[in-house]
Amino acid sequence: MGESLSWEERVESLKAGLIAGSLAAIAEASFQTFQVFVWPKAGLPDLPSFLMLPAFWEDLTIAGFSGFLFGVTCRYAIRQDQNPHLSSGVVLAFGLVRGLAQIRLEEVGVQDASLVLFAIVESVALFAIAYLGLSISLERGWVRYCP
Repeated sequence: MGESLSWEERVESLKAGLIAGSLAAIAEASFQTFQVFVWPKAGLPDLPSFLMLPAFWEDLTIAGFSGFLFGVTCRYAIRQDQNPHLSSGVVLAFGLVRGLAQIRLEEVGVQDASLVLFAIVESVALFAIAYLGLSISLERGWVRYCP
């Protein structure tokens, strides 16, 4: 097995996870709110009522947890090298898996192509926003790079 992580490294990973998770949850809330206005569904309540739905808060929790895991993983993946392919690959990997997991292919028709595309773009954008925040935090020294 690998070497044991120090408490300092664990705290830095926790900070990276909390930053990315918070940004992912905020981005998810923004995307969900945007979706209410762009694709209104029959019977969907107005915005204040929508924000009180349990499904809204479940989505935020899942996005926050996914963002937390992304932040910890991303901190270890990017290290201090400036390889754009590595950082974009981590964003795409997390985003595509999350976006494609939201789609139930048996329920999707040709008329729903815009919803499928939105789910994928939303997920990639969610992790791109989390990456941007984590990247800024690393550059400013709020979170240390992984050795």
